[in-house]
Amino acid sequence: MKYKIKISATVLTVLMVLSLLSACGSEKAMTLRVCVAGVPGTLDPVRITTDSEKILVDHLLENLMKVSNDGSGGTKAIPGQAQSFELTDNLDGTETYTFKLRGSASWSDGQKVTAHDFEYAWKRLADPVTGSPHAEVLRMVAGFDDARSNNDMSLLQVTALSDTELQVNLAYRCPYFIDSICTSPYTMPVRGDAVSGATGDWSAENFLTNGPYTLTDRSEEQMAASVSENYYDTKKLGPSELRFIFAADSDGAMQLYKENEVDFLWPLPESETTALAKDGLWTADGYASVYTLLFNQMSVSVQNESLRHAMSLTVDRNAVVSLLGAATHQAAGGLIPSGVKDPSDASDYRKSCGDLLDNNPENYAKNCEMARHLMADAGFDAPQEISVDYVYADTAANQQVAELLRKTWLEQLELSVRLHPVSEAGLAEALGSGEFVLAGLSLTTMRDDATGFLDRWNTGDASNYGFFSNSAYDMLLRVIRASSKADARSAYLKDAEGLLLETAQVIPLYFDATAYKLRDGLEGVFHDGLGNYYFTSVNRVTK
Repeated sequence: MKYKIKISATVLTVLMVLSLLSACGSEKAMTLRVCVAGVPGTLDPVRITTDSEKILVDHLLENLMKVSNDGSGGTKAIPGQAQSFELTDNLDGTETYTFKLRGSASWSDGQKVTAHDFEYAWKRLADPVTGSPHAEVLRMVAGFDDARSNNDMSLLQVTALSDTELQVNLAYRCPYFIDSICTSPYTMPVRGDAVSGATGDWSAENFLTNGPYTLTDRSEEQMAASVSENYYDTKKLGPSELRFIFAADSDGAMQLYKENEVDFLWPLPESETTALAKDGLWTADGYASVYTLLFNQMSVSVQNESLRHAMSLTVDRNAVVSLLGAATHQAAGGLIPSGVKDPSDASDYRKSCGDLLDNNPENYAKNCEMARHLMADAGFDAPQEISVDYVYADTAANQQVAELLRKTWLEQLELSVRLHPVSEAGLAEALGSGEFVLAGLSLTTMRDDATGFLDRWNTGDASNYGFFSNSAYDMLLRVIRASSKADARSAYLKDAEGLLLETAQVIPLYFDATAYKLRDGLEGVFHDGLGNYYFTSVNRVTK
């Protein structure tokens, strides 16, 4: 009898161990099903444009640094393919970064990741021949302008000193270089022997990965990626497989979630965010995007600053947000939207700076009266004789806003505005050619810094569609680049934004916000304010 009990106990122990191992195995074998609205067209870092493409690239490739959860709802940059770096202040306003790559960093075919892969990738990104819309992300690198104007990428000061050492010289101090540029999906490494064609295309057939996950299955409907055997940090990964399932839009993604086909979806459709906002406690996530009106300074009809100020003062941003849905939109308090970091303390820039535009409903009537006085003082006795053409992308939301603005300006200023809805391509053409008077456009940024929105108004900048030119503003941008102290830099950024708004070059209308849904029982998704979501730390909730 004692013998049987002993055997039973042993068997029980073995079964318990096997059960625990099985449980651990199931945890380790967790598949996270992700739905990000929008079908990706490419995974080539220099050509990706959509949020879904960026999210895929962030999990398949890894940069010198990688984005990590900071434990307090934000993100931080930690060593990625580079195990360390040294910063040298050259004492002349320039900086030099030297990165030491991991000896264990490998591509999915087993070949080592080298500093030459980063040098090649960054020069490919900057090369006008490649035609990347993201080349400007490297503007701070010394030699950038000369390299592009001369079509000579040897002038770009990114150099592989050896297989494991990369040196980057910066033309000016850049406090966001490590956090935003060295983690960017656009500056990911590229193997030169994997690209082909005159413009250096990186096709799906030759796509190599060096990140935490590598592609195992790919179709028009979905992509599957499993933990890479060559990745140096597999023990810290949550899901062993990421399965990306594509939907044409957020409503389609929500339907997949309701049918239990996916565990994560982003963004939520408007109907879901509206329902969530009804309890008064829920708030959407910050997303660094602002919809703004832009004046063309070369157009005679809007060159008068008083006219532009009057139009700005009479805009009711609260009415705009109410029209669009307040759950995922916020009345713009300035040009820099929520979600962008303040350089002084890494807090939200907009909250730290405060609003520079008056959105207090109690002051609206007074602002309209002030606007009419401005018009009269400027000699606009018969404003109805003035007409302004307004061009914007033809969407239902934009049309609603345009109709509201036209009505507002007619009622408050007797100002006639002609509406011109066009295609996205038509808007881009109008902005690029300068053939517009007033345009509505969404502005985003490729870096987590206010300069991502402010630099475009520098005299002569390629993105300065409104031909804004102000010597004091240009000087402030130069001072910002030269600033070595975070507090001072933050103050100069606010001065530059204030000056831009004082000249009424732009009329910011609203900030975008966003939201996602993660199935109950899971945790660990984190995100930055630029529309990048990360799933490497997702696990089942432990009780």
